[in-house]
Amino acid sequence: LWRIVGERIFMAIDSEAKGWVSIGFEPTKIMANSDMVFGFVETSGSVKAVDAWSTGMFGPHPADVDQGGKDSILSFAGLRTGNRVVFEFSRDLVTGDKYDKPIPAKGALKIIWAYSQSMGFNAKHSRAGGATLDMGGSN
Repeated sequence: LWRIVGERIFMAIDSEAKGWVSIGFEPTKIMANSDMVFGFVETSGSVKAVDAWSTGMFGPHPADVDQGGKDSILSFAGLRTGNRVVFEFSRDLVTGDKYDKPIPAKGALKIIWAYSQSMGFNAKHSRAGGATLDMGGSN
């Protein structure tokens, strides 16, 4: 789910994940050069977000700050109920960070998504896919 307000995007991921959830923007090949956001919602209610960049087709995807970039996530929150997790975050459409892809307010946005049954940041995803979003409207 997403909504654009001014120059900012608010996104939500709703998943049946026991571990982390993620979304990647505009990969060039499989996961390569994808601007990624990972969300972690612990059973305790603790929530963490990581702004990352995939360096290869199958990763790795270190945090932007570990590659000389910046953390561009402006806000985040999450809720876990049983095996269902909802993770929300916001960021500017254009951050100016070389490890962030501009998100168009209109037109097509290619995404990849994944979730894991583990909370380990480097744990392999248990399910993944991709789509092209029509940013002309809010969902």
